[in-house]
Amino acid sequence: MKIREKVAAAAAALLIIAVGMGSAARADIVTIDADNSYQDVGFIEGSGHLSHLSQSLDIVLAGTYQATLKDFSFPEPFQTIQLVVTSATHEYGRLTSSGSFLFDADPGRYFVSLIGQAGAAFDLGLYGIEIAYVSGIAPVPLPPAALLLLSALGVLAMRARGRRQAQGGDAVPLAA
Repeated sequence: MKIREKVAAAAAALLIIAVGMGSAARADIVTIDADNSYQDVGFIEGSGHLSHLSQSLDIVLAGTYQATLKDFSFPEPFQTIQLVVTSATHEYGRLTSSGSFLFDADPGRYFVSLIGQAGAAFDLGLYGIEIAYVSGIAPVPLPPAALLLLSALGVLAMRARGRRQAQGGDAVPLAA
């Protein structure tokens, strides 16, 4: 065998090993805002090992987001499935079965990781993931009742001042 053929065979073997491990990392970065969510549906093959998927997300708007994981149980449920949302230094939430959680996020880079092990009978499982913007951080409006309260306190203060002046108290006369 020539050296070139040996190198090609070794590269093919490494590729088969990498595919067989079921690892996947997405090169593209998904942007999430009020109009765009991250959605992914896919299969995980292999019941003899854990497979993983990792996705980078750029969150544009500060606010509350919902992470949802679905095990479609097709053709059978996963033996193990887990979804984790993190930044480079903080974990925002984790699911170990179908479900969802809310997390608050500021604009920046986040990561979604899925770890799964397919069922043994069919060696295949179908999952679904969604990360969606739920609501922003809204300014707290000053309720009309607060304005009414302030005006009532002002009226009470003026009446108290008038009583003190009528009783000859130590009220300071207004300069003209």
